[in-house]
Amino acid sequence: METGASEGSVVHLLHQATQVADGAFIRTVRTLTPRQFAILKAVAASEGLSQIDVVLATGIDRSTVSSMTRTLVKRGYLARKRIKDDARTYAVRLTDAGRRVLDGAKPMAEKVEIGLFKRFTTAEKDRFLKLLAMFAKDRAGSQ
Repeated sequence: METGASEGSVVHLLHQATQVADGAFIRTVRTLTPRQFAILKAVAASEGLSQIDVVLATGIDRSTVSSMTRTLVKRGYLARKRIKDDARTYAVRLTDAGRRVLDGAKPMAEKVEIGLFKRFTTAEKDRFLKLLAMFAKDRAGSQ
């Protein structure tokens, strides 16, 4: 295995880890991307969220949520409706098709999670997730 300067780069390693995780998810789930799955899960947890609420619930940036919401609406998984008090804001909800695809994807997504952590002990997994959450939570501080 070749070693190089990129081996210690947090940006490069996070990118590689994302590629591994996304690839495993897409190969297993097939019907949704990881971000689409996160959006559907957030909407299922609280029907009628605004797209801004989806951004806050998922940590996905605003333009990506907007684009993915349009895609999920076109695919029939989400429905959106203008909020009465703010004509610029949409509330989103799962359709029956969205509920079916989400329910079908959940066990497969869990299988992906298990597979991604199979090399780790429980303590390593817990520590990794804790550190990764700390890293991801500090979005504003990294700019």
